[in-house]
Amino acid sequence: GFWYLTPFSRTPTSKAKMFYNRTFLRDHSLAAVTITNMNSTDSVSPERRFNTRLGLWLFALYLLLYAGFVLISAFAAEVMDTIIVAGLNLAIIYGFALIVFALVLALIYGMMCRREPDDNVRRNVHDQQGDDE
Repeated sequence: GFWYLTPFSRTPTSKAKMFYNRTFLRDHSLAAVTITNMNSTDSVSPERRFNTRLGLWLFALYLLLYAGFVLISAFAAEVMDTIIVAGLNLAIIYGFALIVFALVLALIYGMMCRREPDDNVRRNVHDQQGDDE
């Protein structure tokens, strides 16, 4: 039958409720912890700022190329039928190029990302700066 589940129920009466509690409520509470930590007043490291900015620029570049693919497909479908190489049309070439380009962007991101300092190192540097004041 139908059952109503509140996030605070601790006595599930069916296996479905028990599964729901273990799976979804636990994950939801972890998401809340993550969001809380992201909104903390701790300053963001320059490395994380760089990595975020780099990721967003690479995503924007890919989004432009993908939007071009979608727009050509939607508004100029006959262009996608144009044979380019070895009997393959533009749609196939462009589609595979998008996949390869995504892999290349992932490699670029992996090579250009800056590693964040270890928390212990950051804590020690902060403690040393506090001693100097």
